[in-house]
Amino acid sequence: MELVPNQDCPFFDFLDTCPGLSFNLNGADLSFANFHVISFGGFVADTGDVEGRLAVKGAVNLGPGYSIGDKVVSIGSYPSERYSAYSFIAGSVSWTSGGLYPDGAASTEERAFVAGNLSTAAYLQSRFDGPCAGEGCLDAAFSGAFGCYSNLQSAFSSATVNVDTQLVYSGIQLTCNSSTSTQYIATVSGDQLNTATNFQLVNCGSNAIWIINIAGSGDFSFHGDSFPVDAASNVVYNVLGSGRTITVLNAVNGAIIAPSNIIHQTGGVIRGKVVVADITHAVQINKPICLEENGDSRDNAAFAFGPSILTVILFIMAIF
Repeated sequence: MELVPNQDCPFFDFLDTCPGLSFNLNGADLSFANFHVISFGGFVADTGDVEGRLAVKGAVNLGPGYSIGDKVVSIGSYPSERYSAYSFIAGSVSWTSGGLYPDGAASTEERAFVAGNLSTAAYLQSRFDGPCAGEGCLDAAFSGAFGCYSNLQSAFSSATVNVDTQLVYSGIQLTCNSSTSTQYIATVSGDQLNTATNFQLVNCGSNAIWIINIAGSGDFSFHGDSFPVDAASNVVYNVLGSGRTITVLNAVNGAIIAPSNIIHQTGGVIRGKVVVADITHAVQINKPICLEENGDSRDNAAFAFGPSILTVILFIMAIF
């Protein structure tokens, strides 16, 4: 069986199981499940792009040429990335110039919504709806999403660890209890990530889901080699605690779930869903590289995750 990249795969269905993610905005039914990057604070970027949809509760400040939604899949390709009335929502926006996608025919175009002030080029102004009729029209929606992702984070951190972790020379060595598991739960510390420049997998199966709980209370950085898996869609970094700054210097393969922590990206690329308290600087945030069987048109979420997706969902439902 040959596995090949599928750029149109849905992102992390098992991260989007909470009913509190659904909300109505300006008469449109939306879901945070369909947003690739979610910030409960602000979002700052000079150059680069977010390949998927972007939702920011606070202020967005973008430099010239920044683009949003360039890799959003067209209507009907995958249920988890179906058409959304808005590909970009924010509290306020200052955007010099750039691109907002999808921007095709009226039947497929997705717009933007700004709750407060908007400062941008005229051609982008025509793509925005808003502002709110009253103050704080986004607050309830973001509050619901914060509760959902916080509960999911607690569920992941409470799961039984089945991977031994230790520093070996300049790397974090992850030794799996079984080479046939479909889901691995590991705990690493921020201090370990600050020290290590690579990951080493021992006795671990391929194409499994990885939940990597990042313990501790201090700041840390991603600065070495990215996690050694073919499909970034199978990796979740669950950053525990609050007020921590996650500095991104290199390629990060996987989702970052950190609703109470901050991302500061000065280099590299993040390939995965991002849920954080604030993004003080961003460069490139891509949809993940997923794998599917060559010639197989099935929804990649079912193929990549297999029975372990059900295990995760049932586990979360049992707790919450």
